[in-house]
Amino acid sequence: YQAAYLASDDHDTKKIMKQKDRTIHYPPEVNIFHVDLSTRNGTGVTSIDNDHIHQGVLDTWAEVAVLVDSDCLVMSRSMFAFLAYYIRGVTTCNVYIMDCNATTVAKKMNTYSEDPISMIYNTIETRREKKKRIRREEREKMSHLKNTKIQFKMHKTKKISVFRSCKWINIAPYRINKVCKTVYDWKDGARDYPMHRCNYTCSKCTECNNTDVGH
Repeated sequence: YQAAYLASDDHDTKKIMKQKDRTIHYPPEVNIFHVDLSTRNGTGVTSIDNDHIHQGVLDTWAEVAVLVDSDCLVMSRSMFAFLAYYIRGVTTCNVYIMDCNATTVAKKMNTYSEDPISMIYNTIETRREKKKRIRREEREKMSHLKNTKIQFKMHKTKKISVFRSCKWINIAPYRINKVCKTVYDWKDGARDYPMHRCNYTCSKCTECNNTDVGH
């Protein structure tokens, strides 16, 4: 029977994860939270009652006990997960989520001697970094549209050869299916399909079949 226990201080996250994967389980009545953050002046709810605090602490340690006793611990970017890892010891099945791949899963007993604070916070991508990465990836995708060297010959008149670019295909969506799967002579002397050179544009081609075409 395949099953996973999910420990988290975010009840909404647990609900979402269970909806996505029915093998994930958690007790709904368990409600752990960061006691220090929740009761801290200025940032928390200072009026929280002692009974709630005591129950939260008990639930937290109960969750730790479950993680410590698990068949295999998947550690998230959280000191809570690393606490369970240190209690379990290095001779048990442990995998850090950022290090999770076919090799580490097969190995099972993975050891992590690096400072967990460094491991957790140095691997978290900030919102600013994420925006920069997305913009960079978009620029890379669109760069070939502005490259005048990547042009193909549409037809030849008596006086001049007319060359078109990937950008020209992209401007009018109706051209994509027709042009991307047709062979043309290119400005660099090659004879090839636009689907092989205008990757971003021709990825939207619904009638292109790369398995029928030799590169």
